Amino acid sequence: MGNLISKAAIKKRFKSSLQRGTGEAYQIMLKNRRVDFSTDLIRASLVNYAYHQQMEGSRGWYLAKLMALSDNKARIRKAILDALATERKNRHSLSQLFDLACIFAKKGDRQSRIVMYNRFGKKIISGDQWCGAGSILLLDGFEGLKFITTTIGKFLEKNPDETEDDGLIVHFQTDNPAIDVQAELIKESAHNKDIKIYLDRIKQNEEDWQNYQRPVYNYDTIKEQLMDRRRSYISSSYAKSLSRKEIKQVADALLVEPDRFKKGKYLSIFYDIKFPYPYQPLLQMAQSNLNAQKEVVKWAVEALRLFAGRDIRHFAVEKLSSTKAPWIYLPLLIKNYRPGDSVLLTKIAEHHVKEENVHNLAVDFIKIYKTNQTTECLAPLWVLYDKLTCGVCRKRVVEILIETDIIPDKILREIKYDSYWETRQLAMKLSKRK
Repeated sequence: MGNLISKAAIKKRFKSSLQRGTGEAYQIMLKNRRVDFSTDLIRASLVNYAYHQQMEGSRGWYLAKLMALSDNKARIRKAILDALATERKNRHSLSQLFDLACIFAKKGDRQSRIVMYNRFGKKIISGDQWCGAGSILLLDGFEGLKFITTTIGKFLEKNPDETEDDGLIVHFQTDNPAIDVQAELIKESAHNKDIKIYLDRIKQNEEDWQNYQRPVYNYDTIKEQLMDRRRSYISSSYAKSLSRKEIKQVADALLVEPDRFKKGKYLSIFYDIKFPYPYQPLLQMAQSNLNAQKEVVKWAVEALRLFAGRDIRHFAVEKLSSTKAPWIYLPLLIKNYRPGDSVLLTKIAEHHVKEENVHNLAVDFIKIYKTNQTTECLAPLWVLYDKLTCGVCRKRVVEILIETDIIPDKILREIKYDSYWETRQLAMKLSKRK
């Protein structure tokens, strides 16, 4: 019974690490070679578990390293290739499947290459049927590029209203400086009408952009934006384009605005720009009832994060000690942190387990400890490290621990096998220092 419980505990810990993307999963497999982790590896391969899938990208490399330790490689490989042929719902999961098949193909697996080529260009529910282009380019270079551009050209011929940019060419050129990619594709287009259609559509798109009239960002257009109830904030493009006079106009309008929705949108402008008057009106708005005026409170807090003051700190500590949504008020500590606050932050981190809530906490913990470097950050940040599914935030947590020279040995051992490539880069830089 003891061994069964032990194996169950090992599998539970492995699954947690796998979903978060930490290198602990690799360490667990190394120490438990007789335990079969293939079912969890298959699930993690078929669904990209990353919190920010677009920012973090595929976990293909990470999963392949784990699969190399498995005794059930054939079973995992079959599940991945079957899923690659049929995935239609999630482009980030599809991209990960392409990356894994590419890794197999680079090791001589011919069937994986066939499945990749057969799958490319098929529609998926979430759009972007060109998923997998990067994997094909990595596998077959310019020959892969010819296949991709031919496939896209066929699609464009049937869909004359679709546009196309030169992103693929620029990406491939960056990775292959010895080839004049544009010139080589033009040569191919002389006897490949689909590549010619592709290049012509790019040229048309560039001409359209040259004629594009950029919108004007000023106080008058902001007033127009206030009427759009589809968005609860005003884009930073507007805020950063305002003159000093216009910034004061916005602040004056905010102070007399009775409508809660419009007030929240006015406040969102001061996320990027410091409020031009004393902060007390912002503090009064932040102290509003959260249930009744959530957007006003949220944006008032964000505007206050640029200010320091005893009353701001007092309010922050009071709310963080009692609220069920601490991520709303955490920005208040960025400029009002004091030694010992790590105790409160650790309790907050320990209390929350829901993925979205943990991520929200991490965003502001990172800002707080980037602004207030202290070794007491270890306790709260380690709690978050052990819960985060966001590889991008985990990398920033690790950076802070490195900068303060308090990174635990356990985390040091894990980060070279992390799912996020930038975290693995941190491990490489650290190893070069020694």
